[in-house]
Amino acid sequence: MIFEPTLKQEELAGALRTRRIGRTLRSLAETPSTNDFCWQQLAARGEKADGFVVLADYQTAGRGRFSRAWLAPRASSVLLSVLILQAEEPLLFERMSLIAGIAGCVAARQVSDAEIQLRWPNDLVYHRKKVGGVLVESRQVSPGRIAAVIGTGINCLQHLAHFPAELRSRATSLDMVSSNPISRLNLAVGLVQQLDRWLGQPALPDGPAVRAAWQELMEPPGQRVCLIHGGQRLYGTTIELDPTGGLLVQLESGGRQIFHPSTTTMEVPD
Repeated sequence: MIFEPTLKQEELAGALRTRRIGRTLRSLAETPSTNDFCWQQLAARGEKADGFVVLADYQTAGRGRFSRAWLAPRASSVLLSVLILQAEEPLLFERMSLIAGIAGCVAARQVSDAEIQLRWPNDLVYHRKKVGGVLVESRQVSPGRIAAVIGTGINCLQHLAHFPAELRSRATSLDMVSSNPISRLNLAVGLVQQLDRWLGQPALPDGPAVRAAWQELMEPPGQRVCLIHGGQRLYGTTIELDPTGGLLVQLESGGRQIFHPSTTTMEVPD
């Protein structure tokens, strides 16, 4: 069966007023992975691919952090990736990860009446249930220059039965938590606009500005969490976001430790 994309490319392009992100755009009915589609654009177009955005109704091989599968029924979510080429800077990857979370959280709040929050390192949550997530990948393209792909998936129209049984207590969608009708088109446009707000200039905003914006949207500190780090499960209580983008945690085993997003993932303990 051949599908047509439900998010029309012309409508998306016509609604955008951006400087960099979304200057070129594709909307697909299906693709293995929107992140991989961006990498293909880089191989085909080089520097001209900067700011490219792709959306898909469905991914046959979508992935999250640490190669976890990302599953969503057809046309139920916003599945979007953006490619940027950027001069290498200290802690660039960490800032991009935080920016991606900020953009997704603000866009989700704009289309719903729900107070979506950020869970470290870059999950979107509502009352501790996951609404969306971000996967940032980067590659060196030349000395001092990198390409980065920011992939975002946000649950929009799912209901409880759409989630596997083991996820129903830990996942939700904007439609399930909002009294407003949820428009995937409006969410996609808002997400691209928010990404352009932060990434529209050649130089990224400085670390303190990004960190301050992220902290305004984050789950409050003092949450009990389970961290998967170095093959171990560690339990503790969150204290604050470190200036480098790491999370400072008071461990139940004793002592405080900073965990970095490149080596750690978080779960809500049972």
